[in-house]
Amino acid sequence: MKTFVHEYWLLLGLLVVAFSNLVFPISVSATGYHNKVKVCHATGSQENPYERISVSKNLTVSGHNDHNGPVWFSGVEVTWGDIIPPFNYAEDSYPGKNWTTEGMQIWNSNCVALVPSPSPSPSPSPSHSPSPSPSPSPSPSPSPSVSPTPTPQNALHKITISKTSDRTGGAAPNDFVNYTLTLVNEGNSDFSSVEVIDVLPAFWYQTGSTKVNGVSVGNPVEWSGRLIWTLGELKAGQSVRIDYRVQVPGDTDPATYTNIAVCTAKVKDSSATTDCNTVRSNVPVGTNLAFTAQVGSTETRVLGTSTEILPAAGSEPFHLYSFATMIALGLLLKVFAKVLYFEENYYYV
Repeated sequence: MKTFVHEYWLLLGLLVVAFSNLVFPISVSATGYHNKVKVCHATGSQENPYERISVSKNLTVSGHNDHNGPVWFSGVEVTWGDIIPPFNYAEDSYPGKNWTTEGMQIWNSNCVALVPSPSPSPSPSPSHSPSPSPSPSPSPSPSPSVSPTPTPQNALHKITISKTSDRTGGAAPNDFVNYTLTLVNEGNSDFSSVEVIDVLPAFWYQTGSTKVNGVSVGNPVEWSGRLIWTLGELKAGQSVRIDYRVQVPGDTDPATYTNIAVCTAKVKDSSATTDCNTVRSNVPVGTNLAFTAQVGSTETRVLGTSTEILPAAGSEPFHLYSFATMIALGLLLKVFAKVLYFEENYYYV
C-alpha cells in the first residue's frame, strides 16, 4: 500500500510538470528585447517625405496601419502613406505596408527618399535704357562670320557611375566605411559639368575625407541626408574617381544598409543634360537574419532586402531541457520514495 502511494505521488509530480510545460510554455527569445520595428512615417513634406521612427509592434498595427497612400515619388499630388516592413508579434503576423521595391529602397536608405536637388532660379536679365540714335557713319566692310564648332553627327550623350566599398562583407557599429564612386563619359560628347548625388544610409560623413582622382578637395554639400558634389569638365572617354569615408553610428540597428548614388551631366555648348544609371552599394551591419521556432517545427525568415531582427516565438532546446529536468526530478522522487519505504519497514523495529 505504501509503495503504491509513493508511486502515485511520483506519477502525479510528473504529470504536473508536463502539464505546466504544455499549458504555460516558456518562450526564450532568440533576439532578446527587439519588440520594436522601424517605420518610415510620412511627413507630408515634399522636401523630406519621410522620417524614421521606432515604435512598438502593437502600436504600429493600431496606430500606423491607417496611414494610407502610395509610396512617395517626385511630383506626387496625393497624400502618401507610411512604409512598414512585415514582422511577427504576439501570436500573429503583420504583412507590411507599402513594402514594394520602391518602399524597400526608401526603408533601407534610412527613410531618406531621393528628392531632386532644387535648381537655382534664373536671375532676371537687366533692362537696357534706350540709347540715342547715333549719327550715320560710313559702314565698314563686314568681317567674315565665324561658324560655331559643328556638333558631331549621331552625338551620343552617355555617362555611367559605379560604386564600391571596403565593407561589403559586413561592418559593426562605430566602424569606418570607405566608398569609391567612378564616373565614365562613354559617349562622344564632352560634358561641361557633372553633379553627383549620394544618399547616405544613416552613416556619418567624415569631414575632409573626399578625394577626386587621389587629390583632396573640399567637402560636398550636405542636404537632407545627401552628399552633393559638382565636378568640372569631363571629356568624351574620360573618367573621374571620388573617394570618401563615413562612420557607422554606435546605435545603428542590425540590418543591411543600401547606399544609392546618381548623377546628371550637362552637355558642353548645349542646354541638354543627361542622367546616369542608379547604383547601389550594400553594407551589412550586425546580423540581419531572424530565426523563429515553435514546438515541433523550425522556421527561418529573411524578409525583403534586409529586415529588423524579429523576436522568436519559442525555442525547442528549452523544451528538451525541461523534459530532461522532468525525468531527473522523477528519478529523484522515486529514489526518495524508496528510501522512505526502507526506513519505515526495516529501520524501525
